[in-house]
Amino acid sequence: MTVNPRLRAASRPDLELLYDAALRNLLDVNTVWLDTEEGRVRGIRAGSGYHDPWTRDATLNVWGAASVVDPELARSTLFAVCRDGVIAQDDQWWDQIVWVLGAWQHYLATGDREFLGRAYGIGQASMELLHRERFRPAYGLYAGPSFLQDGISGYPAPPATSAEETSFVLDYPAAHEIMCLSTNAIYAGAYRDLAAMAAELGEDPEPLAASHETLRTAIGSRLWDGERRTYGYFLHPGGELDRHQEAAGLAFAVLGGVT
Repeated sequence: MTVNPRLRAASRPDLELLYDAALRNLLDVNTVWLDTEEGRVRGIRAGSGYHDPWTRDATLNVWGAASVVDPELARSTLFAVCRDGVIAQDDQWWDQIVWVLGAWQHYLATGDREFLGRAYGIGQASMELLHRERFRPAYGLYAGPSFLQDGISGYPAPPATSAEETSFVLDYPAAHEIMCLSTNAIYAGAYRDLAAMAAELGEDPEPLAASHETLRTAIGSRLWDGERRTYGYFLHPGGELDRHQEAAGLAFAVLGGVT
């Protein structure tokens, strides 16, 4: 059911206009009919230039608004980016698991326990797959570029090179094995939220909570810049810390329970 809550700001009518524009963009422009495993459903696409949802965009749209504005739309959007019981696998693996954070927030907003049961299974299976393929035991961190940064312009050299012949980050081999703050903080948040899901469903949350704490410790050990007393951007494949700061990384360190 569409709720469409209204915003009233007598002293700031511009905020009312912005809110109405955002709502139209979400529900009128970017809500489309999608063909999914569950049949034809309404879902939020990543933007007017896209036909389909995209995992990170679906998560942020649901987390930021749709779970309150239109819970059924939010639910169908989250499941639309899943295939065969896991988060859809594509060539931007690094922040797929942010889906778990959005799914937990959707449950908190709606209390939909049937959704929670399915989301927990998808989140668990996805985490197992990603851990098997992307976890680097030598550092205790997950490899891959940073949240939302699918362009090489978001990185120093290396992993960038002086001749940037293409923009896509994975066209630069060194970018495959960097270990970024935002990505690892998202994994930490996903472990924490999976543990919360398990507890809510009457399952044992301790293994997931322990994984959260282990990853949190590794982030603190490997990505903390003791001299500057803040987190760096990423760990190079050889273990050297890049000391640039990443706004999304710092944000997810808070949101993911890392700091």
